[in-house]
Amino acid sequence: MFIHIKKLSLRRGFGIFLLGFLCLLVGGFVFLAITTKGDPVLRKLEREQKNTEQKIVNDVTELNPLGVLDIVVPHSEEEIVDAVKRYPRVSVGGGRNSMGGQTASERAVQLDMREYNKILSLNKEKKEITVQSGIRWRDIQDTIDEYDLSIKIMQTYSNFTVGGSLSVNVHGRYIGLGPIILSVKNIRVVLADGRVVTASPSENQEVFYAAIGGMGGIGVITDVTLELEDNVHVERSQERVSLSEYASFFNNNVRNNSQVLFHNGDMYPPDFSHISAVSWVKTDKPITVESRLIPRKKDYWLERTAWIVMSEWPFGRQIRQYVIDPLLYSGKSPVHTRNYEASYDTAELEPSDRTKSTYVLQEYFVPVEKFDEWVPKMKKVFNDYDVNVINVSIRHALPDTGSTLAWAKTESFAFVVYYKQDTDKEAIQKVGNWTREMIDQVLSVGGTYYLPYQLHATDDQFHRAYPRALEYFEIKKRLDPTNKFTNKLWDKYYDEDKVEYYKQRQEIFHTEGLRDDYIRPYKNSILALPEWYIVYSAEEYARSLVAMRPSQFSYFFSIKEYWRQYRIVTQKIAPEEAGDYGMVLKVIGVSFTVENAIKGVYENTVGSLTEYIAGYKKVSEDLVAEEVARDYGAFLYDYPWYDFPFAQYISKVWITKETTPITVGQFIRKIERRIILTVELSLKSGYSKIIAYFTHKQFGVQDDIIQAIISRDNGKTFEVLEAPHYHPFTKVLTGEMDAALEKGSSFEIYDIAGNQQITFSFVADKDFILPEKLRVVLVSDEAYYDVDSYEKEMKRRFTVEASVKDIFEVYKELLGQDVRIAHFYDY
Repeated sequence: MFIHIKKLSLRRGFGIFLLGFLCLLVGGFVFLAITTKGDPVLRKLEREQKNTEQKIVNDVTELNPLGVLDIVVPHSEEEIVDAVKRYPRVSVGGGRNSMGGQTASERAVQLDMREYNKILSLNKEKKEITVQSGIRWRDIQDTIDEYDLSIKIMQTYSNFTVGGSLSVNVHGRYIGLGPIILSVKNIRVVLADGRVVTASPSENQEVFYAAIGGMGGIGVITDVTLELEDNVHVERSQERVSLSEYASFFNNNVRNNSQVLFHNGDMYPPDFSHISAVSWVKTDKPITVESRLIPRKKDYWLERTAWIVMSEWPFGRQIRQYVIDPLLYSGKSPVHTRNYEASYDTAELEPSDRTKSTYVLQEYFVPVEKFDEWVPKMKKVFNDYDVNVINVSIRHALPDTGSTLAWAKTESFAFVVYYKQDTDKEAIQKVGNWTREMIDQVLSVGGTYYLPYQLHATDDQFHRAYPRALEYFEIKKRLDPTNKFTNKLWDKYYDEDKVEYYKQRQEIFHTEGLRDDYIRPYKNSILALPEWYIVYSAEEYARSLVAMRPSQFSYFFSIKEYWRQYRIVTQKIAPEEAGDYGMVLKVIGVSFTVENAIKGVYENTVGSLTEYIAGYKKVSEDLVAEEVARDYGAFLYDYPWYDFPFAQYISKVWITKETTPITVGQFIRKIERRIILTVELSLKSGYSKIIAYFTHKQFGVQDDIIQAIISRDNGKTFEVLEAPHYHPFTKVLTGEMDAALEKGSSFEIYDIAGNQQITFSFVADKDFILPEKLRVVLVSDEAYYDVDSYEKEMKRRFTVEASVKDIFEVYKELLGQDVRIAHFYDY
């Protein structure tokens, strides 16, 4: 009876808990529904109208308000030609759904194309349509739906203009298709001199392939002829798939299935371990909704409420995964027309306000065979930077072998990242940091990123992601010699000096012998500084043992100096940007602190006492300690510390003998040294094996080769210089410079590991004069000792930054002051 009552109470308690949770959930939804009521799209349009009156152009995120010279609204091709001829700088805008100022510039007039929006012709038999570029997809759908025709390729949402879609070379959720350029028959383009040309894959191909995906830099796309398809019925199919199974699921069920029309895989944050695989499959079944298109001006308060829940509520993402989606996909699968499924409205994404926070997109394209390699890298960036990811949607695209700025160079998965960010300066900077990290990761798997979003990529990243950019710029220079067509994207990445610089870079990057992992992030050159302080501290400790007693070494100053350098580094490189390297610095910093604190206390108590009773005379075990310290300090220049053979020195401690009679005090010192050195070496041996195991597990056994591109004939030819990571690279590079100086020959460094600057250190006297081309990162004091008198002398270690092209000249200047480069921090 008691057990029965207990079970009943537990069931009742669980039922009460579940009921309370559901009430709380429903109550929260009702509250949000009330507070988000109203028309956010109307409010957005009102804000846009006020901006227009002040000649300000913003984008959908409202993060990039730009004051332009004027806003011109053309209604005919003649008016477009007139504006292009009249104004020295022109930007082209459509629906303003890009997210980084790609439709405007402070230096230009904006052509607002949204009223250049007529359908010019429709050929039902050929299934093609010609439209003015300012028309939105939905307006086309309204016309062609009655003929049971559908747009072949477009985005998920129908609010975008056709011209804007071509300028960014959009894609959708289609299977067996890809970027929109694959469905474009021809375009008309107004060029910088006012000429109007028709371009297609067979006519004016250069214009066609540069303008589509060209981000408004080649000319103004006016008229577009597009292929159409039949407006078939499609039935939804949904399956929850684990991340590890998705690639095979896609290959077996979607990739080559001609019946699948649309597909996307929605990854569930925050762990991304499962994917909602949604396909829309062709069917003859009748549609299950009344409308053939999604009704215009629908009230999307429920969708907007769901976005708030997912992005702001505790466990909001779990509510989506385990409550919202199961409800959404329950019941009988709906059947829509193709047009219905392609007529979504961005109004469902529009929040009530974007003042303090906003919703933003990014997109990364990855070769299909790199799926399993890419996803852990993506997840790690999200986790390291605590990104408020709402959804990652996986799409599929066939390769684009034509467009000059192609993002799908091979068959690719597109990872569309939808996230929420704050709008303050610090939040924008944080997004920039993790975006650049994400771009590095996607480049590492042979992928690329999408240009219509925030402009956080560096110039190097842009050129690595779009290797034909220089070809595009050559076309632009011929067709637009005065750089008439511009926007914030091209303001950032296009000017003559940059073009010349990257032409040379492109040439040297074709040097034979470059490794696939040639390029290393520059931040590693900075992050290495505290780690290398441990090397210098070990060297200083070894020198001090020769000249003085262990108790006289500045253990606690060494701790303080490590964390001082750590602070300097983290001021330059934010902890979240440092990633794993930052965690490594913390771990070794704590280890270094504990070791020096214990040794500092011990040597200044027990160690100091045995020094005293030994009459401050060294015993043979002290000499072994000197040998260990000397070997360890030298070892660290070439190898990781955890590979040092600590255990091999234990036997030396116990077999060493005195060559002369000793006192009782010295005997006590011998015993104490044997014990403490054995304990120290044993602990370090065990700890080093643990660290080695986890390091190899996390990063693998590294085959770290650093390469530099050099020339010995003033840039006529290039060659690769390479050496192992750590100090060998410094030895090789300084050796090459010494040889060039001895021969009086030319020697130039053009690039090191994909970087144009590097950090290095050297030791100099206090009266040293710093060369002008060096920038000081930090300065520290180090103790040196005269080999005969053991007299202490303090010198300064300078850690500096320099351009790689200046290194040889700087090296000669340093040698002129009897200073040699001690170490290059080689990424």
